[in-house]
Amino acid sequence: MGRLAEASRTFPRAVSAAKAADDALEAAWPAVVGLVVILLLALAWLATDRDPPFDVVRVQYAEGYAGDDIALRADVRRELHRPCSALLQRHVIFVDGRRFDLQSKTFTRHEIEHQASIAPGTMAPVIRIPEWAPAGRATMVSTLRYRCNVTHELWPIEVVVHQPFTVLQRPPAD
Repeated sequence: MGRLAEASRTFPRAVSAAKAADDALEAAWPAVVGLVVILLLALAWLATDRDPPFDVVRVQYAEGYAGDDIALRADVRRELHRPCSALLQRHVIFVDGRRFDLQSKTFTRHEIEHQASIAPGTMAPVIRIPEWAPAGRATMVSTLRYRCNVTHELWPIEVVVHQPFTVLQRPPAD
């Protein structure tokens, strides 16, 4: 009976400790709810940041032969005050409808700032026109997915840029 008597003395202490913990949680509950509301409001405010940090102002005409490297120049606007990184995915659509995928790239905020310091207000990606490319109009489509705050991890700001160019017909060999 010694163990039973000892347990019966411990039980009231456990009950009073549980009651004290419950009272403490009850007293803290308004602060917890307030903190959750503040966090949700902050998250909602961040989610309203949907303005693209990049825009193409003007695309310059470009042309080249199949197998050549071509620079696709454009005048751009960048918002460097925002802490944005970006995932770039590009492909080219040729006059016959064929698609040529280019390698994806990720740019950190610092890489974007560095590019802007080298070529402020401009961009000029260089691509190699595939040997099989048919003569005629082609378009490089660049999709940039910007992440400027935590909500953009789930819903990035998407900017799509179309840069048309012409694949020239090679003159006949003599």
